[in-house]
Amino acid sequence: MEINRNTIIKNLVKKYPQTMAVFREYNLVVAGGVRGPNEPLAFFAKAHDVDYDEIVEKLKVAIEKGIDENAEEIELVEDKVYSKFFKTALLMALTIGVAVGAIILTYIGSKHSFHSAVHSLVQTHGHAQLFGWVGLCIIGFAYYIVPRVKNVELKYRELTTVCFYLMVTGTVLRILVQPYANKITSVLLP
Repeated sequence: MEINRNTIIKNLVKKYPQTMAVFREYNLVVAGGVRGPNEPLAFFAKAHDVDYDEIVEKLKVAIEKGIDENAEEIELVEDKVYSKFFKTALLMALTIGVAVGAIILTYIGSKHSFHSAVHSLVQTHGHAQLFGWVGLCIIGFAYYIVPRVKNVELKYRELTTVCFYLMVTGTVLRILVQPYANKITSVLLP
């Protein structure tokens, strides 16, 4: 494979995995996913303010060297940190958020009065939509886009799982306890 201005980076890395080290040297790995972006090398070099001729020379040297058995093997894993946030957000929106909203609307419709709604259920619905749907989507999107915009790897990746479980646990606990908020208050504060 001859390297030229129109060489697609993703194809280059797929055929010659040892070139990934050159892209890592310039911190240019994260932007296009696991094997780099699906764009021409010249465009990529210009967009990231890297000298085209210099990177081509380093890539050619890496290809000629071949794969070094002593070199640290770079694990090419697709970054899916965000997916659990999006899937859970969608699940919360479609189950708790929409279901409770439909129950409230049905109740309001049957009573013909907006003031007849149970306020703790309205708050449960709002909390499920705001923190369960919108909050989880924003956090998931931030974990996806910020490293790509900053062109860095996500540090402390294991903390994203902790964040996820804390967010989900807090949201679910509030959803479960909110309908009983007035009763709990009267017990605690007689």
